[in-house]
Amino acid sequence: MKNYEKNYWAQRANQYNKISWVKNEDFINAFLGMLPEKIFNSILDVGVGTGAVAEKVVENIGPLFGIDISKEMISKINHPNITAMVGDAHKLEFDNNTFDLIYMRNVFHYIDNPDLAFSEIYRCLKLGGYFLFSQVVPPDDSISEEYDWLVGRDIHYPTQGEILQYFSQFSISEQNNYI
Repeated sequence: MKNYEKNYWAQRANQYNKISWVKNEDFINAFLGMLPEKIFNSILDVGVGTGAVAEKVVENIGPLFGIDISKEMISKINHPNITAMVGDAHKLEFDNNTFDLIYMRNVFHYIDNPDLAFSEIYRCLKLGGYFLFSQVVPPDDSISEEYDWLVGRDIHYPTQGEILQYFSQFSISEQNNYI
């Protein structure tokens, strides 16, 4: 992650949970509703931020580990069942085949090397485990550049097609669109 982004998150940490979509119950429930009814004994949140989604996961599924590049964002987490640590999706500090469930919500556009990050996620996922992924994408691939310009943060929001290229090592059991 670029240095300006680290500073960006340090500045946003105090106000982050006030952004409407961050704690939106409908968004979080739709995201978590894609999971099968099963027990997950080991869970990793990649890009845990302030723990908004992690709190719902803990409430409905169980304890988890969360990593984030920003220590300021992690410092806002205050839940005994969330073990949060500074970490990087490009180099996950976990053994192979560690987690039953790994999830990532709206983090992809901050990742410098998606091939490496997805490879790390795959490495840490147990055989038969689940990777739950959500990302805001431009409404149409043809306006991707305009969408990036409108957002105005010098960040590329990947198209659906670009994202699907990174899932080649995973077996996709379900793909949903939520608007």
